[in-house]
Amino acid sequence: MEIQPSEERKLVHIYSTDGTIKAELIRAFLETNGIRALVSQESAGIAYGFTVGRLGEARIFVYEEQAAQAEELLAALERGEFELRDEDYQPIAFEEDLDEACDDDEEDEDRPAPEE
Repeated sequence: MEIQPSEERKLVHIYSTDGTIKAELIRAFLETNGIRALVSQESAGIAYGFTVGRLGEARIFVYEEQAAQAEELLAALERGEFELRDEDYQPIAFEEDLDEACDDDEEDEDRPAPEE
């Protein structure tokens, strides 16, 4: 559900970036941390896919009462506090592992189904 300004809850601009892709990533980061956010970009910029200049600028808005917390999170993000460390990294399966897993699946298909 998209957030909307109201008389009780004012939206404030907290961040600008190039294009909506980066802005949507930041919005998702904020929302993961409990802050509702809205991304806005000039409609011509969206229509033509601009990611630079005034038409390419995407702006992020949050409710006024969450602005300070959002700015703190973004500052921590820019300092690298949310980056994965090498020891946190879990590599995805290598091609050989996938081939082996597929071979196991094929073997399972060759086996007769257990009788009930």
